[in-house]
Amino acid sequence: AAGTTALTSGCAGDFGISPERLIAFQGRVWFQAFGPDDCLDMELWRSDGTVGGTKRSKALNPVGRGDPGNFRVIGDRLYFSANDGSHGTEPWRSDGTKAGTVRIADVVPGLPGSNPSDFTRAGGTVYFKATDSRGGELWKLVRRTRPSSRSPSTKRSHTHTHIRKKKNGQTNLHS
Repeated sequence: AAGTTALTSGCAGDFGISPERLIAFQGRVWFQAFGPDDCLDMELWRSDGTVGGTKRSKALNPVGRGDPGNFRVIGDRLYFSANDGSHGTEPWRSDGTKAGTVRIADVVPGLPGSNPSDFTRAGGTVYFKATDSRGGELWKLVRRTRPSSRSPSTKRSHTHTHIRKKKNGQTNLHS
């Protein structure tokens, strides 16, 4: 149609990639979409507004659907939920690079995961909702203060200032 340009040509077969959950991050549009090979794997994509610059950013789940969603830009990072096939749906973040797109916590070990959502920042702290065996809870990412490590950790935070550790201790984040 006049005044528009298609940036994708679909995946194998006669199906479109079905982009959903679009969000602006670092001058690009990030989204979840199918393909490009089999129209079965819903993964993380990005577009710089050109045909050549519209592509899958990273295969989050090498054996199935990564199904990224709940996107939120906080500072210079994109936070989202995704399923890597081993840990279920857990919190992820991206600095805009393939290597810098990582799962940051395994809040509920194993499948189906914690289904994190509603990422937000207050002060210098990132909060999110995640579901554990008791239902939905408020969680926060906390930077460790040990000089030998820069990796953040996750602690459960209730609506008051008391912080409680999980039964097995802190949930370690991967950086």
